[in-house]
Amino acid sequence: MATAAPVAKKLTHFNEYHGKKYQDDYHWLRDDKREHPDILAYLKEENAYADSVMEKWKPLQDTLYKEYLSRIQEDDETVPHKEVASDGSVYFYYTRTVKGQNYSLQCRKANSLEAEEEIILDLNLDKENKYISLGALEPSHSHNIIAVVIDYAGHEDYQIRFKELSTGKMLEDHIDDTTEDIVWSADDTEILYVKMDDSHRPYQVWRHKLGTASSEDQLIYEELDTKFNVGLSETASQQFAIISSQSSTTSEVHYLFTNDFSAKLTVIQPRVQNVLYRVTHYGDQFVIRTNGGGDPSHPESFKNFRLVTAPADGRGTGMDKWEQVFYDENVYVTGITPFKNFLVASERSGGSTRLRVFSPDGRITAHTPHKPVSFQEEDYSINLREQNYHDNVLRIQYTSWITPPTIIDITLADGEQEVKKENPVPNYSKAAYESKVIWSTSEDGAQVPVTLTYRKDLYKEDGTNPCLLYGYGSYGICMDPRFTVTLFSLLDRGFVYAVAKIRGGSEMGRSWYEDSGKFLTKMNTFTDFISAGRTLVKQKVTTHERMAISGASAGGLLVGAVLNLAPDLCKAYVSNVPFVDVINTMWDESIPLTTGEFEEWGNPKDEKYFEYMHSYSPYNNIKSGVKYPNGRVTAGLWDPRVAYWEPTKWVAKLRSEGVTNGGKADVDHNLLIYECQMNAGHFASTGRYDYLKDKAKDMAFIIGVVVPSKAQ
Repeated sequence: MATAAPVAKKLTHFNEYHGKKYQDDYHWLRDDKREHPDILAYLKEENAYADSVMEKWKPLQDTLYKEYLSRIQEDDETVPHKEVASDGSVYFYYTRTVKGQNYSLQCRKANSLEAEEEIILDLNLDKENKYISLGALEPSHSHNIIAVVIDYAGHEDYQIRFKELSTGKMLEDHIDDTTEDIVWSADDTEILYVKMDDSHRPYQVWRHKLGTASSEDQLIYEELDTKFNVGLSETASQQFAIISSQSSTTSEVHYLFTNDFSAKLTVIQPRVQNVLYRVTHYGDQFVIRTNGGGDPSHPESFKNFRLVTAPADGRGTGMDKWEQVFYDENVYVTGITPFKNFLVASERSGGSTRLRVFSPDGRITAHTPHKPVSFQEEDYSINLREQNYHDNVLRIQYTSWITPPTIIDITLADGEQEVKKENPVPNYSKAAYESKVIWSTSEDGAQVPVTLTYRKDLYKEDGTNPCLLYGYGSYGICMDPRFTVTLFSLLDRGFVYAVAKIRGGSEMGRSWYEDSGKFLTKMNTFTDFISAGRTLVKQKVTTHERMAISGASAGGLLVGAVLNLAPDLCKAYVSNVPFVDVINTMWDESIPLTTGEFEEWGNPKDEKYFEYMHSYSPYNNIKSGVKYPNGRVTAGLWDPRVAYWEPTKWVAKLRSEGVTNGGKADVDHNLLIYECQMNAGHFASTGRYDYLKDKAKDMAFIIGVVVPSKAQ
């Protein structure tokens, strides 16, 4: 086992930006093909060193893993959801887990829950592929054929295969290098699917006829603007295929009838800069969630989005036809779900998620009665589950940091709620834990909610609790509660788990993201997080010496920026798949996803954005000779979102700049370990047991560094 941290060689390389040269001695660690022997050897050295450091916590890892398993009902199944086939037949779909197996069984029963079980797909039978991620399992309208969409590498390039359910045989058709989006034709003979370009951008929609070679498929839509990504979906009514082309700020939607994929595409509303919209279908109307349709000089007037309708009878669907159904400037409308006789809007207000049920009388108008549905806990999350369009029953999953995922059916006619299942969690008592919200004041006075979760009998009022502070803060993504069995092993050792809902997310409305957490206001994301950490100390939740921080992907950027801005904030950090080489990545348009990111971070070819992005890019702002906290960094070799070389270069440079010992040879070194999973992508291990083992490593590191006495 390695006993000393690897030292990456330096090869002088310069990048020229805006007439200036910037040295990058670790540029050589990039290999787009992931096959250079020197790079692979270096990554293996890093993995060996990480293993050697983690060895002393191996008993703790094993203990944590056993604790995680003890809270999981390994033999379990989901609540079946009903699907109605085109001929009126009924099928009940569900997944089932089996003790000792990594992947869920995909199952169904015909006509009755008492019928014999049919296993549609069992990924556990695949012994050849080291990585398996199921992207979609989509039945045809008759439910006689099912499309199976799987990624076998972690690079999010999917393969589509088809299974004939009456015989159990796989059809010869196969389509490679797609996204997970597909839509079936009404007669089961064709599908639409999405292809990606060389930079991994979804940009084309193709039409495939079953029984033919994919080389004969027809291109029906292509998006040439590299800032836009193409998505494909089907309306709940199954009457329309929806093709959406969207950047971070602008969208355009086309539709096709599912009974005629040969027809010409129809656009809902040609793209207008800064206007976003999404479309679904209800009766003879399209229902549209949009920020647009206001003053022609400011068409994106509705910051928190509104609901409008447009005719679905061919009389035109442009902005001039839009009729407003609902708008409240204090309510952020986040989604719409139609049923045969009702419409449900998902929304946020005051930092909490809610639902709003509309009860149309044939058509949806501004006069349609509606009422909100809210819940009791202070911080909770609602996720819509599989819906049966015909039943007018909304199925949701309700959870909080301490409430296990609970499936609830809401009868839309009267609002009656029926709990169908609360996930069983052995060796867990909700009454032992508490979750509450405190508020942190940022540098500019912004009030940021921070959720604290802890075990009540171990919480101390004197500020000596160990604490893990987590954040993300990008793309408008909200850090809503997610119940996870791994959390309680941390809380049972006296930790407080804190989640800062910093700007860059949209927990407090769309402006929390659009106006205060992207482009030239991105620094708010990092200073909000630092202020949250300092608030935890001021309010006697913890101390800096007993605090760890964590983030993944853009949350890894957050961790990296915070380390540079406030290296004294915490004792330890874990940064998973971190986006840290901001300038070099955002300048290179050949890297997957880069051009689409211009509307999130800015285009560095504009010098104004370059200077701002350079000011927070973790790779470019390491404080040489300043001691940083103990760190664990992870990556996936095949990650298409954050290339492995970003964290690899960052760790090499951190070591070179002396951050483990503050540049002094005679002081104790802080730890810096780096693990690159050689068969994984952005989301690490896909099997449920492998995921728990990964999590045990992260938590063992945090516990071992922050509270060594708890690592025994």
